[in-house]
Amino acid sequence: FNVKNGKGEADGTPFISLEEGAGIRGVNFYYPDQNLWENYVAYPWTIRSLGKGCWVQNVILINSYCGVDFGTNPSDGHFVNYLAGQTISKGIFIGNNSGEGWLQNTQFVTHYIHSSDVPNRPSLAGGDFDAKWERLRWSLMKQNDYFILGYNEQEHMFNNMSFGSRYALHFIEQEGKGTNATIISQYTDSTTVALKIDKAGKLNFYNSWLCIAFSHDPMKYIEMEKDCGAMVNMFTSGGHGYPTLGYEVRGGELNLMQSSIFDPGEPAFLVEGGTVRTFACLLHNSTNLHIKQTGGTIDFIGNIVRLPVSFIDLETDFIEIDGDENAIHLSNNLATNVKYW
Repeated sequence: FNVKNGKGEADGTPFISLEEGAGIRGVNFYYPDQNLWENYVAYPWTIRSLGKGCWVQNVILINSYCGVDFGTNPSDGHFVNYLAGQTISKGIFIGNNSGEGWLQNTQFVTHYIHSSDVPNRPSLAGGDFDAKWERLRWSLMKQNDYFILGYNEQEHMFNNMSFGSRYALHFIEQEGKGTNATIISQYTDSTTVALKIDKAGKLNFYNSWLCIAFSHDPMKYIEMEKDCGAMVNMFTSGGHGYPTLGYEVRGGELNLMQSSIFDPGEPAFLVEGGTVRTFACLLHNSTNLHIKQTGGTIDFIGNIVRLPVSFIDLETDFIEIDGDENAIHLSNNLATNVKYW
């Protein structure tokens, strides 16, 4: 579909509206009048569900401003499988779901917008590839949130990935509630904040990887707000990239178990509130300052970090305390001089 209606109307009528139980399969969407590099033109959502049980499968969004809205209306029983492409402002919004939902095999990647065989596309050919690529990537990263989740009683997410965003996953409040989810094999790349949590319930991540890179703004793996109310459990997961700092926790509960973190940032953990627990994690290319605590609590137990001194006590450069020293618990950690990667 070449989509022209709704130009300049972000709150206008979506191009496709799905009645309860309806779905769409095997369609590409392209906006020929969208600007190429920046100063993007707002459009309504490309697809919106109007009720429960809606589905999207094998759909490509070449340059949608806002992609798929499964959160404005009740969306219990929704199913999304292989949604791919590049959006400019929002990828997919899922919420208003008092039951279960499924989101899997979704891929948001900047290459769809310049590699697709359409006449109006930002070409990287003709020299100055690096400059053009930087211009395109940053113009999309400034405002683009790919996965936005409001209230979902139980969301199942599997094998989803993204490249080039402000927030790769953004959990927000909807009617005073957030998302409970099982998230397997989530991969983020080239993002400012991989996981931004304003509001959520229990989020279990398995075998997921957070990469943050190429942003002009401060980069973080996870940012949890003071009143988010979330419990985030990350099992056998990790991350790499160029973090300004690693994990900023103002509230909620973050549990990292057997995480492999190649580039932790400095500090790796900024704990301003809430609870952070790290068990049996590997912080490969650590800097001296691992933990800065101004509030909340942190348990740092059985981890391996790259640090040339022992840090069993609190007197080393390993940690900076502006809060309660008794709220920090260190035990059975090991240091190594070995640099990985």
